[in-house]
Amino acid sequence: MEEDAFKMMVSVAATEDLDLFAVDVKTAFLHGLFPDGMLQWVRSPYGLPAKLLPRKFRLGKCTYGHPLASQRWDEHSDATLAR
Repeated sequence: MEEDAFKMMVSVAATEDLDLFAVDVKTAFLHGLFPDGMLQWVRSPYGLPAKLLPRKFRLGKCTYGHPLASQRWDEHSDATLAR
């Protein structure tokens, strides 16, 4: 999280007399959903036994490293802050 965004979040909380208990930014990219109708498939890493993970599988969410991960997080955080 950028410093300015953090300051804005804390100032909104202070202005609205809200309590901040925890801010978990480490998992920000674990919950971004793909846009409706978009399916993303990936191959399992080389050398990984097929019994642990199929050779090809569908991603359920925009995880860290995916090109859409930052965009989906920005959309979510902007909507949340606007509310």
